[in-house]
Amino acid sequence: MKTYHLIPVILSLLISCTPDNLVENEKTEEKIPKTYMYEKIQYVYDEGDIIKEYRKERPLIEFNNNTSVTQKYIYDASRNMQECSFFTSDEPYIFSLLPDSIMVNIPSYLSEPDAINIDDKRDWLFSSDSQTQIQSSAPVSKSEVTIPPQTRIFIYPTLIIKEFSLSYILTVRETHTGNIKLVRGKWKGALLAGHELEIK
Repeated sequence: MKTYHLIPVILSLLISCTPDNLVENEKTEEKIPKTYMYEKIQYVYDEGDIIKEYRKERPLIEFNNNTSVTQKYIYDASRNMQECSFFTSDEPYIFSLLPDSIMVNIPSYLSEPDAINIDDKRDWLFSSDSQTQIQSSAPVSKSEVTIPPQTRIFIYPTLIIKEFSLSYILTVRETHTGNIKLVRGKWKGALLAGHELEIK
């Protein structure tokens, strides 16, 4: 009789250890959603990447000083341009697994030998959505023009714009396990690099 009582117990143990149940347990673990925390971003210049500079003329500005005192005019180039930025990734799902408000620095120029300089005054949202904004705080955006008394001048502005298409390596940490993951992608943007004023 004791032998018969043991059989159901043995069968129960065998059933719980079948491959089907093991697979089901693995699937349950896989359902835990993964999320990541931002660690850092590094820009690299890979084959096919682009950094180019071009000039864009803006409408002339006429200033007429009919007074008896010298006047000053502040030209702000940022009013004439919205900078833009967006990111793509070899693993597009990463954007949905990171917090929504990650701000990252972006490159400003490429120096020799292939060293990418980061602009710590420009922060952009790490997002696959195209973004535009005015960077009035950029030191290259403003110039002061002096206009003598009883003088009329014409100002011909030219913006100097840098266009980037650069690779990046994003380092993120998995929230639950702490495992580090590297994600590659591209950053594209256009920034105000300076301006020139011709005064006549």
